[in-house]
Amino acid sequence: MSTPDWPVIGVFSMLGLVFGSFLNVCIVRLPHGESPVAPRSRCPRCSNQISWYDNIPLVSWVALGGKCRHCRLPISVQYPLIEAAVGLIWGLSAFHYGLTARALAGGLFGTVLLGAVILDTRHESIPEDYNLSGLGIGVLVALATGLAGLSSAVLGAAVGFGSLFAVERLGEHFFGEGAIGGSYSRMMAFIGAFL
Repeated sequence: MSTPDWPVIGVFSMLGLVFGSFLNVCIVRLPHGESPVAPRSRCPRCSNQISWYDNIPLVSWVALGGKCRHCRLPISVQYPLIEAAVGLIWGLSAFHYGLTARALAGGLFGTVLLGAVILDTRHESIPEDYNLSGLGIGVLVALATGLAGLSSAVLGAAVGFGSLFAVERLGEHFFGEGAIGGSYSRMMAFIGAFL
């Protein structure tokens, strides 16, 4: 086994923190039909806009003692935990694959999958925009490897979607109700595109 490339692992971990911060926004906003990109981040309690220096992944939460600079009320520990988890996912991906497209794909896949798990745990459903974004990211990552990668991702998405869609339809036929929710078949589409 080769020696780990610690600078690459460090850069990937930092990228993961940034993606983790954005994942937090998606987790909070998408279930309510809100855009994850606008408006800018605000304190969930006092609605004051969060300055860029108070929005640095992990660092700002720790520096502010887990509280809003304006109202001094607590900010959920969810934010640094998800940022740290995604930073770890990206770091481990770089540790395993080195500076490769596969490391990037692993970081992105782990991030999207973690978000799906959290959204499903909280809401028992995954927003359609989230699943479609995951599918789009999976296809774009595969496209970077050429037409063979793209065709593999499309086939994986079709198999992933089709397998759970069939279970859902069979459940409706035999039991009079869906065996699983429709968002899960679309989640399997993005998983299939990545894998």
